[in-house]
Amino acid sequence: MKQSNFITSLISLVLLSLSVKADFILSPARGMNDSTSVTLFHTDSSAVAHFIQSNQLQAPLADQFRQFYNDRQYQHAWVIEDGLSEQAQMLLNLYNQFIYYSGDSSLTHRELLAQTGLLQSEGPNKPLQSYSEVELQLTNFFIAFLARAYAGKIDPSNLQWHIPRKKIRIAALLKKFASSEDAITDNWLPISKAYLDMRAHVLRLKSFEQEQWKEISLVKRKMLQVGDTAQIIKTIKSRLIMLGDLKTGDTTSIYNQNLISAVEGFQNRHGLSVDAIIGPEFIQAVNIPIQAKLEQMLINMERMRWMPVYTEKKTVVVNIPEFKLHVFQDGDEVLNRMSS
Repeated sequence: MKQSNFITSLISLVLLSLSVKADFILSPARGMNDSTSVTLFHTDSSAVAHFIQSNQLQAPLADQFRQFYNDRQYQHAWVIEDGLSEQAQMLLNLYNQFIYYSGDSSLTHRELLAQTGLLQSEGPNKPLQSYSEVELQLTNFFIAFLARAYAGKIDPSNLQWHIPRKKIRIAALLKKFASSEDAITDNWLPISKAYLDMRAHVLRLKSFEQEQWKEISLVKRKMLQVGDTAQIIKTIKSRLIMLGDLKTGDTTSIYNQNLISAVEGFQNRHGLSVDAIIGPEFIQAVNIPIQAKLEQMLINMERMRWMPVYTEKKTVVVNIPEFKLHVFQDGDEVLNRMSS
């Protein structure tokens, strides 16, 4: 029931509006001369204020918007003389990746993306004034995207989630993106290693999304263990390769050492007894359809976006539903045991 309510909350979220109705005027940036400017394209404080008012941006989004351009002395970040800056293209690629693994395209602004496509292919070919509008729309879009992707899209307190929600300085993050000449890496992002691991697993599952997911059955046998030989073991190995638990290409019909590690890893990930025995509980878990797995993992990823990113070298996490204590050292799990 809680999962159903959670999904309903996600669907019913009111999305940010990114439409723009006003024209803006370009003017030289205050306090910045051409020798230190990366681009000659600038906006000004009145244009930013007009945009915020006409789009009814509220705090803290409006404050982050002002701060971003104030820090840049109103120099454009995304629309420059050559068209679309490399930083803008990297952020758009990051957004496309987010759509792919999350399935959430609700922030997509088709008209804006069409304009950025023209800027990429043709460069600026209109009066400079028209590009201030595109610039400010892109900033609004990127702020909304970063908030959605790395802080979550619903208020966890509505779900009686009592852990303090992660706070992100989006203006500072966007400033870092806009001023860097390097590619955006995961180290830049306000997300945990566990989140990255789950994202990698989602991407793995999505690559098999169109595969026929046949149900596995033990038929006449109640369980399989080390040393057993059966045709169904080949199917189980293939399934565990798809899920990332079996790291080799071994698809023999023998329950060997390779399969022991894979079964134990799968059992551990799914909260089952780690005994390397392939029994009814294991079969039930391994038969969960890909779509159901993806749905559950995306829900968990949304929850992980709310959580603070712990930077301490050692972190202790108690997972109450799992009845387990986990110890992480430098981002890697070094211990897990049943808690009492």
